[in-house]
Amino acid sequence: MWGRTVGIILVMLHLVFIDSNGQSLTRVLEAAEKSLASKNYFDAYSKYREALEFEPTNVSYLYKTAECARLFGAYKMAAIFYDSVLHHELNNFYPLTGFWLGQVKQIQGDYSNAILAFKIFNSEHSGEDSSYLTVAKKEIQACEWASEQLKYPIKGLTMERMSDQINSQFSDFAPELFKDDLVYSSLRFENKKNTTIPKRYNSKILLSHKSEFPSELLPTDYIAEGLNIAHTSYNKDYTKVYFTICEDLNDYDKRCDLFSSTIDVSGNWSSPVKLPDYINIVGSTTTQPHLCYLDNDVNPTLFYVSNRSKGKGGLDIWYVKIDEAGNYSEPVNCADINTNTDDITPYYHPKSKTLYFSSKGYLGMGGFDIYHSKYIDQSWAIPKNIGVPVNSSFDDVYYVITNLDTVAYLASNRTGTQFLDDASEACCLDLFKIHLLPCDINLDAFVYQYYTKKELKNVSISLIDLDRPTAPRITINT
Repeated sequence: MWGRTVGIILVMLHLVFIDSNGQSLTRVLEAAEKSLASKNYFDAYSKYREALEFEPTNVSYLYKTAECARLFGAYKMAAIFYDSVLHHELNNFYPLTGFWLGQVKQIQGDYSNAILAFKIFNSEHSGEDSSYLTVAKKEIQACEWASEQLKYPIKGLTMERMSDQINSQFSDFAPELFKDDLVYSSLRFENKKNTTIPKRYNSKILLSHKSEFPSELLPTDYIAEGLNIAHTSYNKDYTKVYFTICEDLNDYDKRCDLFSSTIDVSGNWSSPVKLPDYINIVGSTTTQPHLCYLDNDVNPTLFYVSNRSKGKGGLDIWYVKIDEAGNYSEPVNCADINTNTDDITPYYHPKSKTLYFSSKGYLGMGGFDIYHSKYIDQSWAIPKNIGVPVNSSFDDVYYVITNLDTVAYLASNRTGTQFLDDASEACCLDLFKIHLLPCDINLDAFVYQYYTKKELKNVSISLIDLDRPTAPRITINT
């Protein structure tokens, strides 16, 4: 009787344990799906990792863990989980696994294995009508190109990640100079208006004097609690500033509008003034302003980035002209440089008449690369990749050159940045400082017929980099 009673109790305890585990797994999955729906990829990643503790071989959990890791920026972990899916007996239910494995390998700079993954993906899906096949072919070419670029780094250039006084474990981005001080945006501030779990964070504008510990540039009540403020760009005499104010759409996406303020002699900003509705289109995001003077223009041009309609696809670079009275022209799409993917973070260097921007639409090292395009005869030349080590296999954005011309800044999540989550080596943008060698060349060329010494008209001169014979030539027509 005693033995039978003990047996019944053990069976009941076992059933309670199973039911308890089932309930725990259900709660974990509910939390994971909620975070995924809100695009909180870090929390969703953590929850799916937790679900795998209950069912380590569940291919659905493996794939969703990989997806969240990739979208969060934990590329090393994403590759591990995608590989687990590929080796699972049910991998045919997840046909894009090989494609995404190629992408995360590419972003990590593992070009040989990225090429292998893309080629296997294309082989297994040959004959299918899929845009992913086209992208995979393009990325194979990009990986081969990137491998070649690593042999020819830019000479005389040094880069350093800025100190932990400047950078945080969250994204630090959009560097700009206010006179001699560094102004930048940081996503390190807890959103106290949002009471949901997990927490959300907002961006604010920081100022650092001589790379010292930064302080908030604006009073805490300058904008409403829960909004984001970022992306400063100043006029020539620092009496006006353009910037963005953004609202959270979810834990990942933001929708932004452009604003301006005047700045008094003490550095105080006036209340924000929203730019006209034909610039800030309802339902679109309008962000990353950059004020500059093109060529010999007396009046400024305001570049910005938007996903508004009638662009080339994704985020495009647009601009408006500003007249003497402060009126804005109709927006113009930079069609010469925009692609059908995201083109962002414009910056115009007046001395060289060159627009720098980041894009995923051209051959690159991986992620966003920085490109430059010369402004010639009121149009933009074919963009060229700025090269390594400025560009990496990760995201390289917000490139700006200071007035010294020998110092530049950018934001990147490349190897060496501070992680939001050390265990998964994930996230975020950090600020880097670049030291450039001055390079001013004034070339006076006289072209003549060898025997008669007579000057020749309408000739083309090509400058060739002997260290990089395959590099594009600089051609001058005269």
